[in-house]
Amino acid sequence: MFQVKRGMKRTVVLLPGIGVVLKFPRFFFRAAWESCAKRLFVLIWRRKWREVRVLIGHPDKFNTVSGNLFEGIYNNWLEFVFFAKSRHGFCQPTYFSFFGLMNIQKYGTLVTSRYMGRIFFSQIHPAIEGALSNDPHHFTEAKNFTVTGDRLLLVDYGSRVTRKILIERRRELEAIRV
Repeated sequence: MFQVKRGMKRTVVLLPGIGVVLKFPRFFFRAAWESCAKRLFVLIWRRKWREVRVLIGHPDKFNTVSGNLFEGIYNNWLEFVFFAKSRHGFCQPTYFSFFGLMNIQKYGTLVTSRYMGRIFFSQIHPAIEGALSNDPHHFTEAKNFTVTGDRLLLVDYGSRVTRKILIERRRELEAIRV
């Protein structure tokens, strides 16, 4: 049996029978066209190159051509690279990435909102102190966590801000037990 979950920039297929999760990027062609591409053609026509660079943007910038088309790929790839380099103990292991087009991550038991509320206030909030205001989404929502053994693990760590918090608070976050 499998489940499919949709996030902001990725679709996730849970395969508990074989113990893995597959993450695929979502592409927002219409949003890229409506929000950016029409204007992009005008800017190119008028040769306003500086504005073109801003509009195309970096994949982690919201509402840019690259963000709408490639942010899911970018986040998948960075999750894989981050885990491969750091082997961070608070992150759910990402085993493989096919250039960001598909990630294979270890499956863990999903966390309920009620359970997350208890763990958040007793352990996560004290561990990340003032950094929470920089990235409230990733550290407060139950859907971003799983439990494996006695460990609470973060499954969504593709964001640059999230990775920065993970690096800065590594010792405190790796000490969290459920």
